[in-house]
Amino acid sequence: MNCFEFEQLLKKSINEKLSKEETKQIFIHKQHCKKCEENFQKIEKLKKAINNYKQNKSDLSANFHKNLIDVLKKEKQKQTLKMVLVASILFFVSGILFFNLKQTTNLKKTINVVKLVKQKHKKTIQKRLIQKKLLTQSFVKKGKPITIKLDYFTNQEIKQIKITIKLDKRISFYSFSKQVSKKKTIEWQGSLHKGKNSFPFIVQLRDKGIFKIETIAKYGAFIHKHKIILNSTQKNIKITYYETIIPIKKNG
Repeated sequence: MNCFEFEQLLKKSINEKLSKEETKQIFIHKQHCKKCEENFQKIEKLKKAINNYKQNKSDLSANFHKNLIDVLKKEKQKQTLKMVLVASILFFVSGILFFNLKQTTNLKKTINVVKLVKQKHKKTIQKRLIQKKLLTQSFVKKGKPITIKLDYFTNQEIKQIKITIKLDKRISFYSFSKQVSKKKTIEWQGSLHKGKNSFPFIVQLRDKGIFKIETIAKYGAFIHKHKIILNSTQKNIKITYYETIIPIKKNG
């Protein structure tokens, strides 16, 4: 389970009861992810606030009816039926006003808590998407072919995936075919098996400077981007891998 799947189950748990398997997955994941553990604690506080609100509502309703009956009995002994009716109406109206006022106040507090959690959750997601994740760094001697390897992990078989590779102007694909070497963009379509999938390709770079290779893959519910920076000096080329995984927004 990744962080995105964990957050989806966490949202679901606010209004629905999770299955034993889903609860187990949440428990296992949050033990190894500090940010997800923090989000889990926030949601637990939110659920507790909602339960307290429901409990207060039930208690208020029970006390209200009991107090109303007591007042009716006392007024019936002291005054005429007309006075009892007037007192009952006044008490009933004041009780409704008080109940609605408290209910509105509690509802506003609950809504504010929900909004706050959603805002923090949204900021956390946006921050994760904006930040690039550093994967690895390596070096090769200048002038030698450079092997680039793209890794994709999935917990199920993906029948359809499209990978697009774009090179900077000074970088070229290393191939015996001149037609392939001249290309700056190559697209590949195929499938992914469950687990780790590796896609290697070879490029060459003879100039000094900083250049980049960008890749984008769409599969399942994600857009997976790689950015490979080639820092070419007089003797060596430093290769740095970054990745960004973005969940695809569903329509509606």
